[in-house]
Amino acid sequence: MSELSDKLAQPCRVCGHSTTESRWKVANQTLDQCETCKFVQVRNKPDAATIAAIYSETYFAHAKYCDPQALHFENTRRLELLKPYLPENATLLDAGCSIGDFIDLAKKTYQCSGTDISEYAIKLAAQRHPELASRLEARPLEGNMFGGQQFDAICMWDVIEHLWDPAPVLENLLGRLKPGGHFFISTPAIDAPIARAMGRYWAFMTPPEHLSFFTKKSFYRLFREKENTQLVTLFRRGKWANLGFIGYKFRRVAPQWTQNLSNIFSHRWLRHRNVYVPTRDVQYLVVRKLITPRGG
Repeated sequence: MSELSDKLAQPCRVCGHSTTESRWKVANQTLDQCETCKFVQVRNKPDAATIAAIYSETYFAHAKYCDPQALHFENTRRLELLKPYLPENATLLDAGCSIGDFIDLAKKTYQCSGTDISEYAIKLAAQRHPELASRLEARPLEGNMFGGQQFDAICMWDVIEHLWDPAPVLENLLGRLKPGGHFFISTPAIDAPIARAMGRYWAFMTPPEHLSFFTKKSFYRLFREKENTQLVTLFRRGKWANLGFIGYKFRRVAPQWTQNLSNIFSHRWLRHRNVYVPTRDVQYLVVRKLITPRGG
């Protein structure tokens, strides 16, 4: 990772601070860090063709986990996170639901809806969950959805890091949340020790797929200072994956160094082995929308 030191008059897309500092070069992308909240943002917005290429049908058709069992472990953990905060049959929006893997588990307990920017992903989700087809929408998270319906809970699992400008998306989704409802988020933690140690070879350092990298401080800035939200908890964990997925990540972040290692992991007898990787670089948040805003 190339270290840079120039300071730029480019506002932070989370807190609006006027100056960000250019810190790293990764995959021909410059990443800038806010001096105030430490949010890290990709400097140049990808064009529509780049975004379309990233989120093509192959993005969803290619199973990055290679084995659905690892994804099942992840989604089971997410579902357990919801249970202390939500009664059975609560209304739940999966924002960025992809092809509906989490909905597959959550629909047994909650009234699920889902939205994703990809029409192809929503088509697959509707095929998998035909009884929910009317509650699955393909649209950007910035727009109106489900006729302005409000939900008891909204979750964004590994979505916010893909957003160019996350603050207005979060504001819009909070508007879709009932007072007293809960917002659940998971995303990589760029201030985790392993992220700082690995630099450009950190597994989640994949611009322009990932465009926004949050620190604990940037989340505090987003939610603790808002009048109508309470940051209930923020904690960090590792990730369930299989060796095939780990090999895929090695190829993404360091193809010139890790070809032999990734080839070993791609062997059929190894690639479906699931392991828990205790990196503690995935952060989970629970945010509550206050019934009465502070000061109200």
